[in-house]
Amino acid sequence: MKKRTNSVVVKLSIKFSSILTVAVLTIIFIFFMFLQIFNRQQETRAYRGTISSISRIVKMGNEQALDQRLSSVPFFISYLIYDTNTKEVIRKKNDQMGILPITGHKPKHYTAKSTDSQSPAINIIYITSQVETINGRNITIQISANARNEGADKFTLRLLTYIGLATVPILIISFLLSLYITKQTMKPVVQITDAAKSISSTNLSTLLPETGKQDELDNLAQTFNRLFSRLKIDFERERSFTSNVSHELKTPVAVILGQANLLRRWGKDDPKQLEKSIGTILNESRSMEASI
Repeated sequence: MKKRTNSVVVKLSIKFSSILTVAVLTIIFIFFMFLQIFNRQQETRAYRGTISSISRIVKMGNEQALDQRLSSVPFFISYLIYDTNTKEVIRKKNDQMGILPITGHKPKHYTAKSTDSQSPAINIIYITSQVETINGRNITIQISANARNEGADKFTLRLLTYIGLATVPILIISFLLSLYITKQTMKPVVQITDAAKSISSTNLSTLLPETGKQDELDNLAQTFNRLFSRLKIDFERERSFTSNVSHELKTPVAVILGQANLLRRWGKDDPKQLEKSIGTILNESRSMEASI
């Protein structure tokens, strides 16, 4: 059987594979969104935890414990500890921004143009905390980190690239799988179509194939088979009726033809034969009329 370019199987396969690919990409996109939100929440917890632990030590006024705690601060986090009133710097690590506005309990973003035209703009996230030591001194703790994590950005970009490259094979594989599934699903339809082509008014004994699965296609085949069975009975009844009528008409037609030939030969000159033949023809005609 010649395949057509507008095959329903191909159309369904393309639609299914397209929907599957879009669904997969949508799920991946949502996953990345939640991952970014989760990372921000984790960063916020880390900043709060770090500044809380430092604040407790500063409040106690234990400089040895403070130095020990500051030594365990991750390398990418900068800190600045200074006197709130005099702005005297007490501890400092990799801090080039100086004193920033107080944030409260939530981290904030801070951006500024770099003094060096060749350097990128400054973009950091920071959080501050103000405490009063046991000596009555007001201290401000400020920790910050680069808001742009280049390692994470490269990883995300690389992962997105891989996902983009994987979209093509995903589309091809999903199309082939959907094509196979659709062909298997549409096979009963093809069988029904092929069987229906061989059915005619003279060949109603051929029935459409039934799968026995009691699904929509099986119900359709059963409905058409019942229709063909009724049509077959009606055609057979019509043939029987036509055959009976034909048989009933043969005898009177033969009698009428015989009397007509007799009249043509001798009835013209024999009044008795003419009357007899006409009577016979009339009787047979009435008999035929009554049988119809």
